[in-house]
This record gives sequence, C-alpha cells and structure tokens, in this order.
Amino acid sequence: MKAKLIRIGATAVLLAATLLLSMPQPAKAATCTSQGNGNWTEISWSCSHVRANGDSVTIAAGRTVTLNTDAANLAGLTINGTGSLDANGFNITLTGDWTNDGGTFTPGTGTVTFNGSSTQTISASEGNSK
Repeated sequence: MKAKLIRIGATAVLLAATLLLSMPQPAKAATCTSQGNGNWTEISWSCSHVRANGDSVTIAAGRTVTLNTDAANLAGLTINGTGSLDANGFNITLTGDWTNDGGTFTPGTGTVTFNGSSTQTISASEGNSK
C-alpha cells in the first residue's frame, strides 16, 4: 500500500511539473534599437518585433522615427546622436528613464507621461538642450 502511494505521489509531481513547463511563458522585455527610418510600427527593430510593453527603446543615430500610435509602458527611451523621434501628436508613457544623447525629440501635441514606480531620470548629453 505504501509503495502504491509513493508511485501515485511521484506521478502527480511529474504531471504537475510537466503542466507548469508546458504553459506559455510571458515574453521578456527587450532592448529595441531602430534600424530604419519611418513610422514606429513599420520600421525594423533590432529586437525583431515592434516594441512591446516593457521594452526599452533606442532611436539610433541617423535614424528618424515617427510615432503612428501611442507608445505605452516603455521601460526606457534613448535618442542617440543625430537620431530623431517625432511624437506626431501621439503619447509616450515611460516606466523608466529618458536619455537624449544628442538627438532630437519633436512632441507635437503629444504628451510624455512618467509613470514609474521608482525614481525616473531625464538626462541629456552635455550641451544638448533639444
């Protein structure tokens, strides 16, 4: 009887482990760098997808990206060198930091909301006031 209970218990543990491992896992946040010029949802990104909730986004030097949808829940936003981000009247929500390393940001009528659960930083490279 005791051996039978041990086998049933072991089978139950194995079944539970199999079910847990086969469940879909949430996507991990990525760092996405622009690899083209154009609309936010239409250009190529280094993370191989249009940025998703929790991703950090970098606008690469020499790239111009125009929002064509709201950009919600970015873990961070960096505009490098001669890169340019045009909000085009859309909104940006950041849960992380904003860094402008020499690029240009054009807000239009859009709003940038800082919505992190801890201290957030806005920084710019020396001499950059764009």
